[in-house]
Amino acid sequence: MRYIQFLLLMIVMIGSFVVMGSAAQFVGFEGIVFSAGLLAFCLVVLIAVEIGRRGLRQR
Repeated sequence: MRYIQFLLLMIVMIGSFVVMGSAAQFVGFEGIVFSAGLLAFCLVVLIAVEIGRRGLRQR
């Protein structure tokens, strides 16, 4: 299960980088697209930190 979580988080993180990088292609919506990518990145980091904290508490 941990490997699946890791793979999903990595896929979403790479996707957030792609979204933030391609934000300049969306004329008029650059800020919204970049913010969506940044939000996805922040969620990935927060989920990873929460998973790590739970793992430390269980041991």
